[in-house]
Amino acid sequence: MRGRLIAWGLVAAAALAGCSSPDVSGIDSTIPTPSGPVASRSLPPITHKWSVATVKCPELTVTAAQQLKVGGKGTETRSSGSGDFSRIVECRWGPEDRSATSVTAKLSVWANQAGADAGWQTVSSALVKPEPLAGVGEEAFVSQPLDLRGIQVDVRTGNAYATIHLVPATGAAGGDAELRGAAAAIAGDIIDELVPA
Repeated sequence: MRGRLIAWGLVAAAALAGCSSPDVSGIDSTIPTPSGPVASRSLPPITHKWSVATVKCPELTVTAAQQLKVGGKGTETRSSGSGDFSRIVECRWGPEDRSATSVTAKLSVWANQAGADAGWQTVSSALVKPEPLAGVGEEAFVSQPLDLRGIQVDVRTGNAYATIHLVPATGAAGGDAELRGAAAAIAGDIIDELVPA
């Protein structure tokens, strides 16, 4: 009896030993590898200080938003943080079901500039195929969203930054060119409603 227990123990140990070093080959993925700016780069000078307590979904009024039919007051989809430390508000313009063009934005405002800088370094270093976007905030990039749909704009202004997605309707042909053309105006409109501290 004792011999059988020892034999079973050796069989189990041999089986488990084979499981400890499985052969895992590389997995092909369609998710692009982030290629954003290096996280240790210097940041442009701060030109604004925004109120943390007053962050809300802005109203899109620029012509580019009206042409895409995403103008008007944004719908708040999520909110977190406190007025003393930071506030993050997520907004949407247009339908959630992608039956038409839509815009989403995640606005992050930090009371502490170091917190805002660290957040911006993290966000902007994870961008896929970023291209600088002039004329919006202190620093901005247009990039490819990780879900490969539409255009992503990331913009920094003082102690705030925003990640904005412009998403074409499902099945829309050639929608990215129109979205790219509207990206700077819509991003500027979103950050224009931040309130100075």
